[in-house]
Amino acid sequence: MNKRTTKIIFIRIAGVLIAILFLAGALSSCTSLLERKDSQEKYEKFFEHASDMDVLFFGTSHVLNSIFPMELWHDYGITSYNLGGHANQIPTSYWVMMNSLDYASPKVVVIDCYSLASNLKVFDDFEYVHLSFDAFPLTVTKLKAVADLLFNPGNDNSAGVTGENGTKEKHTRIGLLWDYSVYHSRWSDITQRDFEPEISKEYGAEARIQIAEPSHMAENPGTTLKEMTVGRAYLELMIEECKSRGIEVLLTYIPYPVTGESTWIDINTVYEIAGQHDVKYLDYLALDVVDYETDCYDPASHLNPSGAFKVTDYMGRYLTENYDLSDHRGDAGYAYWDTDYDLYTGMKDERLAQCNDLNTYLMLLQDKRYGLMMEIEDREILEDETTLRLLKNKGADISKINDGTEYIFISDSECRISADPDGLSSDAGSDGNMDIREEDSDENGIIVNVFENGDEDHIIDTSVFAIHRTDYDAEGQTLRTSKATRNQGKNEKDNEGNINDQENRSEQKLQ
Repeated sequence: MNKRTTKIIFIRIAGVLIAILFLAGALSSCTSLLERKDSQEKYEKFFEHASDMDVLFFGTSHVLNSIFPMELWHDYGITSYNLGGHANQIPTSYWVMMNSLDYASPKVVVIDCYSLASNLKVFDDFEYVHLSFDAFPLTVTKLKAVADLLFNPGNDNSAGVTGENGTKEKHTRIGLLWDYSVYHSRWSDITQRDFEPEISKEYGAEARIQIAEPSHMAENPGTTLKEMTVGRAYLELMIEECKSRGIEVLLTYIPYPVTGESTWIDINTVYEIAGQHDVKYLDYLALDVVDYETDCYDPASHLNPSGAFKVTDYMGRYLTENYDLSDHRGDAGYAYWDTDYDLYTGMKDERLAQCNDLNTYLMLLQDKRYGLMMEIEDREILEDETTLRLLKNKGADISKINDGTEYIFISDSECRISADPDGLSSDAGSDGNMDIREEDSDENGIIVNVFENGDEDHIIDTSVFAIHRTDYDAEGQTLRTSKATRNQGKNEKDNEGNINDQENRSEQKLQ
């Protein structure tokens, strides 16, 4: 072979390689653009700070909606991440854990044991599986996860079901390993979010905003599982894997209105598993932590933020008292947590300002950060049992609320109920009445001033609610909304200054 021939062959090979590299780059770019961003949005903060995580949470949407890592940081200095996923079967959680442990070395892993009796490895709706795995890079661990999760003899769910986004995806390994095969037809669905993903400010958690009437709680039969299930087998694998790495394990069962005996059997069985493996078990169903009458997002499954704040706070106390976890607040190496917490509180304040229903608004005020001052012009609003119960949960002595009540003040240290602003004392704000403006009163309404506990001069939101829903009928309602809804015009004017003030504060802290 002469030099000319060799050169031609070399040029052709180089051209083919360049073409392959170009094609691979183009496919990679297309894949990044076309894939749904929910998995990236959930995990990005985890990958940024995985080495700093002391606690990781695993489980279904019960965990996803009920454990707020940013609250654990602010109240206890615990660094944690919520790796729960919608409808994650325990085998799915096992492999999410195995993939996450390639990046993190937590001191404690918390595992919720919902669906213990299930023999499925993945949920039928594959969109949820993508949420849990798309963001993880292609590694040996991810290859093992996909190979195992899609090998499920006797439980063929390969055909898939129609998901929340209207797609019906077959359960294939290539779909999880190279998601361009799934998302290649999303061109018409691309939005600004595909170019600028909305990174989770909740460190993996997802708050669900709503109050639902709870289902009737079934009685606990007191029995346990008698057979080994796929769920139980993988739960025990999770425990043993953590022990082999020197990671402590906490099993838990997030509270919700249990409607069937099978769930009680799961709950009871976890006591046996915890004893056999010498790990702790936090059974929320055995505790009086939440109020199902105000804390349910839906009738028989998930908690809203009111319930989640309580579950999270109890979790923080339990972890602090039972495990050797450092309080990282004030540590210069963790200052970014304070910055991210400011972004998180800004998100909560914006969510509050956009809430149009009084009961839902009061549900969001169960946040310990918020204090409130109410001026009541229409006492019919306080005839709503859910409204009164929410005020009670916030700290009000509702037995003192009567036809003469016009003002209610609640902070983290006291509650005052009075017929006039002078009865609230000078503690109720810098001028004694939280700057109540009579000209803003609505003859059929209620004014709510929300302030930051510990800084009562910092007004976060001012909202006026009035009875606009004349056709409202409480009978048969599954959602516990109020007859009172937001007066849009006044609220927008009052909150304009508050929003600007919040933005200025955030900018100063970020600088």
